This record gives sequence, C-alpha cells and structure tokens, in this order.
Amino acid sequence: ARSLAADLTGAGHEVVVVTLSPDGAAEAERAGLQVVRGDSTRAHVLETAGVSRALVVVIGDDEPEQAARIAGVVQGLAPQAGLVVLSTDEDAVGELHEAGADTVVLAHRAAWSSLSRAVLRQLQPAPPGRRTVVDVDRVVAFTASDDSACVHASVSRPVLPSSPGCLECSRTGDTWVHLRLCTSCGHVGCCDSSPNRHAAAHAAVDDHPVMASAEPGEDWGWCYLDERTLTP
Repeated sequence: ARSLAADLTGAGHEVVVVTLSPDGAAEAERAGLQVVRGDSTRAHVLETAGVSRALVVVIGDDEPEQAARIAGVVQGLAPQAGLVVLSTDEDAVGELHEAGADTVVLAHRAAWSSLSRAVLRQLQPAPPGRRTVVDVDRVVAFTASDDSACVHASVSRPVLPSSPGCLECSRTGDTWVHLRLCTSCGHVGCCDSSPNRHAAAHAAVDDHPVMASAEPGEDWGWCYLDERTLTP
C-alpha cells in the first residue's frame, strides 16, 4: 500500500486511504495522504472517502471473501470506477470478478510494482502499438451466446492471462500473427495462422478446447473440438 500510494501521488493522482488500522492510518497521514478510518465494507465509510468520485478503487484485503464483500459495496456506490484487487488466491479470481473486480493482481505472480502498473494503466492508458500485448492483470470472462454455444462452451470461466504474449514463441525467438487465450486456464498462445500454432497445441495437450481471441476489439471464441466459432 505504501509503494502504491507513493507511485500514484508521484504521478499526480489523489489518493484516499480507508483503514481500520490505527498504525496504518497514522503512517498514511504522516505521508501526507487523506485517511478515512473505518470498515471498508460499510457504505457510509466509503461514501465519506468519496468513492462515488473515484476513478479506480484498490482492494488489498488478504481474505478473498472480505475482498469480494468490499467489491460488492463499491460496485453499488461507484459502478464507473475501475476495481483492482490484490489477491493471494488464484482460485478466487472468478469470485472476485463476479463481485465486480475487472483487474486482479496475483501476489505470487507479481511484485508490488505490478500493482502500481495495473492501476496506472487504467488512469493513464498507453497508446496502442502495432503488436498485441496482453494485460495479464485484466480478468477475461468469455461466455458464448446460446445461439453459438457448443457442448464444450461451459468450460469457460473467468481467467487471468498467463503471459503478455506467446511464451513458447518468445523462448525460441519466433513471432506470431495473433494471440489466443485459453478460457479454462488463461494460457496465451499463437493462433493457427502463426507458424507454431501454440494455442491449438495447448488445446490438444491440456484438453482445454475453447480459446478466445486476445486481440483488441475482438470478442469471439473458437472450439477446437467442434471447429466452431463462438460469439458472446
């Protein structure tokens, strides 16, 4: 929290800290931050902190259930705000996404600086480049429509991308045409138009048949077993 607050204020953003910890509150105040003492699951506490005006709300509670409760309250008060959760439990991604979190930073997968990058990306989006770079902290929840769904569509669940690009290609120095995301585990691999077809290989080896496009502006999926396009 200290590192994140320093990064955000250094970038010119206003930060308000909500905490029940007397020591944490005192430390934040010594750092020049605005502090609201109270329980983050209480709507009136978050309203006092000005959550309805927030651009991004960051939740760093260690317990996924508590984080989900806070997220639910935030969603009711500030549906416009980006919601970032720091979590130690990868299995909680679905629960946190259902509660309203669009970004989940896994503590075991990223340093504290990654949390800062995740928040700053929402406040200061980088200009688009020529090559797709997947946001590994952004939750992807692909759901096929009833009209397009096949019998395997139900395997899809909210996942975090495993890497910003195709790691298999990167390890060998190869390039790819497009990126695909496994909707069962978050694996990122290159498409069938790419030389190595790592997405298809992953689908076959791990028995994870449904992939979603990881390209900007594309929201379709593909079932490798049924050879069928899935639309949301």
